[in-house]
Amino acid sequence: MPGGEVLKGSASTTGNRGSFYATNGKVTCVGPFRPELFGHKVGLAATCSDTDGGDGEGQDLAMGGGGEGAITLNGGRTAVFRYGEATKSR
Repeated sequence: MPGGEVLKGSASTTGNRGSFYATNGKVTCVGPFRPELFGHKVGLAATCSDTDGGDGEGQDLAMGGGGEGAITLNGGRTAVFRYGEATKSR
């Protein structure tokens, strides 16, 4: 998150749609995501308990097994996210 907070959570998929949940015990963000059908990108929308949220996009990393991206929050700040194997390398 923009203030340096780290949220951790999970994601689940059904077909070509999914949802995620991430929290640090103080702030929780949830929302849907949709991977491109024949691509390497994922789009998502986040709603957070601190009344923030926004839309973002991520991309699979070249090595595979995960990716990273960014969410532009309603107040103009940016939150970075990682998924899959990309969470283990940082």
